[in-house]
Amino acid sequence: MRRDAPPAVAGTRGGILHLLCGGTRTVGGLAEALGISRNAVREHLGKLEDEGLVSWVAVRRGVGKPAHEYSLTPDGERVLSRADLPLLLRLLDPLE
Repeated sequence: MRRDAPPAVAGTRGGILHLLCGGTRTVGGLAEALGISRNAVREHLGKLEDEGLVSWVAVRRGVGKPAHEYSLTPDGERVLSRADLPLLLRLLDPLE
């Protein structure tokens, strides 16, 4: 029996959500951790924000444009916690 993670927690978007579990991150920090471009991260964050899974706040750090720090929303935390269920169920399959 095949059980997949919800689409939002698969691939790059899943990687972003998992990184945000550890706390807030900037686009640059996410891009570096994932090894992809900042523009790619922005695209994924935009989709995750549209889905209500991430939010951002502007943080001023000296002179220049403020950085955006992204974090999980309560819905994002719930989706991510459900993402572990398929893995747990696959681990339990042999015991059935």
